[in-house]
Amino acid sequence: MSRISSMARFRKNAAITDNNEDRQRSRSTNRLIDTITKRTNFFHRLVTFSAFEHTTSYDESISGYMRRQFGGATTNGRRQLSLRYGTNPHQSNDAELYSLQADMPIKGKEKIYS
Repeated sequence: MSRISSMARFRKNAAITDNNEDRQRSRSTNRLIDTITKRTNFFHRLVTFSAFEHTTSYDESISGYMRRQFGGATTNGRRQLSLRYGTNPHQSNDAELYSLQADMPIKGKEKIYS
């Protein structure tokens, strides 16, 4: 038997098996499977929404912990050091280190433009 004919035979047997499985499933199960396979866009949106909801919950729990631990102390500090964010012109000096202490053991370099 050649490879092509064995592949054709396999496909024919697979089609028969799938039809038998369809007959064994209930109508509601078949409708559900059809809905999921035909409306993959809906299913994709549902899973995506669930993932973003999970991420949002995680972020909220971390921000709540940080808020309880540090309160408003982060806004009362003095700017100690401008952190190097990047060397491209569109990357501004948005990152800065604030501290309540007068002296900081951290030494930093000025931003380099190349």
